[in-house]
Amino acid sequence: MRTVTTDCLQRLRRRRIEQKVMRSYAERRADDDDDVKSPGHDGEVRDAILDALAKLPELTQVVVVFRVMQGLSGDQVKDIVGCSAAEVSRQLHRGLDQLRHHLPELEMELKR
Repeated sequence: MRTVTTDCLQRLRRRRIEQKVMRSYAERRADDDDDVKSPGHDGEVRDAILDALAKLPELTQVVVVFRVMQGLSGDQVKDIVGCSAAEVSRQLHRGLDQLRHHLPELEMELKR
């Protein structure tokens, strides 16, 4: 039961962080444009993230999506992808570094 509770709490924290980042990114873009914030900004952020993900190699994309967006553990991803835990870790770090390069604005928000 403790494992399930911990997993649920981690998912809730991750969801709150993702929502905070998306809100602040959209607000800053609205300030930069000097326009009134439109309801589509969350969609724009999502599109920017998906575009950046599309630039990653396929294995790296899969690992990042499963680990970060779906919240799966490294062992679960390892079993799905069929590679070692060390390779999953390497792909995750490589993918996050590349995403930081493609989305520097989001990186600044994550540091807050």
